[in-house]
Amino acid sequence: MVNQYGWSTVYEANGHVGLVTLEMIIVFAVLAVLNVALIKWWRKTDKTLRTVLAIVVILIDFANIGLVEDTVQLHSQDFYTRYLNGECLVTEGYITEYEAPNDGRPDSFCLNNIEFVVRDRPLNAYGYNIRQENGGVLKNGEYVRIHYFEYQGYHVMMKLELRTSESP
Repeated sequence: MVNQYGWSTVYEANGHVGLVTLEMIIVFAVLAVLNVALIKWWRKTDKTLRTVLAIVVILIDFANIGLVEDTVQLHSQDFYTRYLNGECLVTEGYITEYEAPNDGRPDSFCLNNIEFVVRDRPLNAYGYNIRQENGGVLKNGEYVRIHYFEYQGYHVMMKLELRTSESP
């Protein structure tokens, strides 16, 4: 959508985070069931295999703890409400140092000495996540305006706009 001032909105966060939360709950449930199954199987195995199973169970438990922690943090930092209230940071300028590796690593770029990362899946429910190799429009020299939050050492893009013409 291009507005009267020559900006095109490429991405804007919305309030629908239910799917991400549902995904987290499903993964949590699957890991919990796997954990119980491994514990039951553990009782029927020899000593060497028990050690391996114990390590797997511990890793699953840590994964579940991390998942719960991420879910709690997602809900405790209501990004969307804060975004609607205008509490996010805004920067605009020309993209520099855009890197788009083809080896699965996320794309990255700088804007006014702020590093942004473009992942296939965002760190939380929000964030522009279309890498160049998947049709993303960001590139070196592109003039953009980004509304963002700092989150876990990264910058989560809540709104991304491209300048389509000189603003009046």
